[in-house]
Amino acid sequence: MFCNCKNKAFTLIEMIGVVIIIGMLLLIAFPATVRLIKGNSEKKFSQYYELVEEASILYSKTRTDDLGGVSGSGCIEDITLSDLISNSYIKEFDDEKIVCGSPSEFILSEYDDIDSSRDYVDIRIKNDKGKISTEISLICVNGKKVAYSNLIEKKGTCDKYVAEAKNVLYDDISKLQSQTDDSETYFITGDNPNNYILYSGKLWRAISYNNNNKTIKLISDEVVTLLPYDNISSEYYNSNIDIWLNNKFLSTLRTPDLYLYTDNWNYTSVSDSSKPANTNIIQSKVGLLNYYEFNKVKSYLLTNYNWWLASMANSTNSWYVTNDNSLQNISVANFLGIRPSIVLKSNVTYIAGGDGTKNNPYKLEGDTIANSGTFLNTRYAGEYVTFAGSKYRIIETDKNYTKLILDDNLPVTTNFDDTIVYSYNSGSKIGILLNNEWYNNFSTEDKNKLTSADFCISIFINTTKYSSYCTSGNIINTLIGIPRIGDMYTLPIASGEYWTLSNATDTLINTISVDGKVTSHSIDYVSGVRPVISISNNVKIASGNGTSSNPYILQ
Repeated sequence: MFCNCKNKAFTLIEMIGVVIIIGMLLLIAFPATVRLIKGNSEKKFSQYYELVEEASILYSKTRTDDLGGVSGSGCIEDITLSDLISNSYIKEFDDEKIVCGSPSEFILSEYDDIDSSRDYVDIRIKNDKGKISTEISLICVNGKKVAYSNLIEKKGTCDKYVAEAKNVLYDDISKLQSQTDDSETYFITGDNPNNYILYSGKLWRAISYNNNNKTIKLISDEVVTLLPYDNISSEYYNSNIDIWLNNKFLSTLRTPDLYLYTDNWNYTSVSDSSKPANTNIIQSKVGLLNYYEFNKVKSYLLTNYNWWLASMANSTNSWYVTNDNSLQNISVANFLGIRPSIVLKSNVTYIAGGDGTKNNPYKLEGDTIANSGTFLNTRYAGEYVTFAGSKYRIIETDKNYTKLILDDNLPVTTNFDDTIVYSYNSGSKIGILLNNEWYNNFSTEDKNKLTSADFCISIFINTTKYSSYCTSGNIINTLIGIPRIGDMYTLPIASGEYWTLSNATDTLINTISVDGKVTSHSIDYVSGVRPVISISNNVKIASGNGTSSNPYILQ
């Protein structure tokens, strides 16, 4: 006789046993999971603490004004987290859900400087690497942004948060040979004065200083991109260049509110080198030199490129500087180079040692130099990086990545596509070349440093307004791309023209040529390729100083 077991079910006792076993497993696993989450939270918060420590030390060095001016020195005992955030030394702690222990482990009302109704919870903490305060050990609040106490205190001897007397940049610049037409503005003269200044990874030259407000006007030592002036009129205000300078370019500068003076930029129409009337004035942080200013200092402003000035010539043309340092005017629809100009505030100081020469420029205080272990995405557009044996230049930084452009074309020319693809993507011929064939030449270690990033594909011609150049519908995410018009350091290169992401029409794609022209071509045209890669946000610098002769080498 055989047993028919096909329909046999669990008995009640068996089911209860299964539930008990599952419950016991959960009791074992849950505390371990909680400990793991708590440990990760504490580690993240501890890392944030280290950044605040470094930021406090840097910020204290700028606090001489509270100790009797730039010549003052002494202990700083009232640094707050809001000071560090507002001056861009550190960002707000960005994890609102982090839990470092249960909220039941502490009572907010016990501490006088904690107000649970606020968006922030200010907490005094300590850390083994150096005590800021001894009130409370590491602590976090669920659902609240975490911060330090109102006072980041340094107990005991003054060996960490110290303000030191500074070298004022204006004092040195104003000693250079100069000439003036009035008692206010002095133009720095001479064929090669010691007027080089390093700021935000870019080399600048001081061209004038204001004797009344003690400010210094600078111009970039090189052309940084190519753009048409505008196709609407020759007026500088709200032109493509004005928009690009005070948005795209301004975003590449370190804490501009701390360093830059909002100045008056004169773009009045002129026909000679006489001082222009104040007919057309715009106030902004970044601008262009005008016809009059260029003539005052032109002896040391020669470049290999043609670049725009702010001065109008007439209703359709604006002035520009040629590659032999002469002045011409041309229709504003043309693509020419951009050399940004800025004005430094009167209290800007520099690190001891700089003498204003090209090889040893003045380096602005607080404009930090990268040390070993510095994250690459905290650096600046314009600095150089060695990657996979080739030299690149930073063109954009983001919290998620750092975009680099190859400093030259690849040793290959190609048509954009040989089918019907009129926009860059991983399926176009040039996309396959970069994201497969070229990418596969990288080592595994180098591949691990790369990440995909957003690239903008959009139509750009001389009638395009830069403010509406790229919309959300034109974004692609890819591992390796090519530059678009208006990207930093997308300049003509000696090895030939190269493709861009920017279409001229639905069926024509723009290239940048050796002579600086932007030309539209069909997809079967053969041109050079200049890759743009994105480095992950966790990659650090091992060595180098970011210059062309000594680029950063990555860890």
